[in-house]
Amino acid sequence: MTTNEHQLSTAVLVIGTDGSGLRAAIELTEAEFDVLCVGKRPKFDAHTSLAAGGINAALSTMDPEDSWQQHAADTLKEGYLLAHPETVRISSSMPPPAAAPSAPSAPSAPANPFPRRAVQRPEAGSSAV
Repeated sequence: MTTNEHQLSTAVLVIGTDGSGLRAAIELTEAEFDVLCVGKRPKFDAHTSLAAGGINAALSTMDPEDSWQQHAADTLKEGYLLAHPETVRISSSMPPPAAAPSAPSAPSAPANPFPRRAVQRPEAGSSAV
């Protein structure tokens, strides 16, 4: 049996290549830290890249049967049942900000620009049509 082992050295190891992990890596890199990101999926199959900047929410503006319960179920399923169900329930059942859906709050990070007007369409993993 042959093994290919590589030894790497880095100042910061970011485990998780989701939006927050990548945002942290960008900030640390801009602060001139040597950063290594490790994710569980291939580079071009990560959900962050597939989402194309999208955010899922149950707004019931496109489909009257869309609900936070269905959004929670979709979130758990798409996350391979690895998410904490109570955390998903809480975050899915929270009401949208007062400005939604026309102006979602945008993070201050320039790497994550959001449009001023929400484009509403089903995202990956969404069962709502």
